[in-house]
Amino acid sequence: MARRSDPVSLGSPRFRNADHGGFLVSDVWFPPGLVLEPHHHDRTVVAVTLGGGWDSVMGGRPRESTPGMLLTEPAGQRHGNHFGPAGARVLIVQPDPIARAETQRACGTLLTDINHVQAPLPHTLARRLSAEIRYPDATSPLAIEALALELLASAVRMEGRASGRRRPPLWLRWVIDYLQAHVLDPPDLATLTGIAGVHPGHLVRTFRRHQGLSVASYTRRLRLDWAAERLASTDTPIAEIALAAGFADQSHFTRAFRRQLGAPPASFRRSTRLAPSDA
Repeated sequence: MARRSDPVSLGSPRFRNADHGGFLVSDVWFPPGLVLEPHHHDRTVVAVTLGGGWDSVMGGRPRESTPGMLLTEPAGQRHGNHFGPAGARVLIVQPDPIARAETQRACGTLLTDINHVQAPLPHTLARRLSAEIRYPDATSPLAIEALALELLASAVRMEGRASGRRRPPLWLRWVIDYLQAHVLDPPDLATLTGIAGVHPGHLVRTFRRHQGLSVASYTRRLRLDWAAERLASTDTPIAEIALAAGFADQSHFTRAFRRQLGAPPASFRRSTRLAPSDA
């Protein structure tokens, strides 16, 4: 029997919360193999996976999340969670339904229905929120509120585009899977069109229409997300990570990383190092 309501950090030994402007934002690490029995939350959960893998079982159906996936669990929705062999790192935004009543209305079905999508822009914004939570300064409360709003707005727009167009073709999933599997060795357009079996122009237009990004921009985001994972989980020198990620030099990498993640690589690395005693 589930308790009346559980915190989003249930089962996590390491997490940090920030509560600003009617948003509870949590950066949570879940250990490998963790199983959470059915429970629910009083506030809607908008969860963006930053690392690892996990699933949320709602209505008897598992929804598997990997890095870059966005999942919404509506308030009161009963669900169980299973975490993979690497555990999972998840950035969670929960709007206060009273303090952010106008936001709730503007978000519509994003916050009232189950949504489960690949979300490149919300993923980037979630990374920036994580950095603000873990490495705060005097302006962090304002930044956290603004980033939370931007994350929700970008997710709503993705949902709106999805509802107003046909279902993505199967070949697009093949292309995305291939790009994600070859982050450090990005393929050329000829390779991608061979995988998809469509004309290059059609591939480029369809990719942008469904992903909201060009193929090149999507590939660049994947490289920077890979670099962010290396910064967070290893002590590899920044210059080596920059080179492996395909950047000509560390200064170029630093500029691109700051634009996407909101902080330079060194600051981002410091912000993601959370000792168990900080939980």
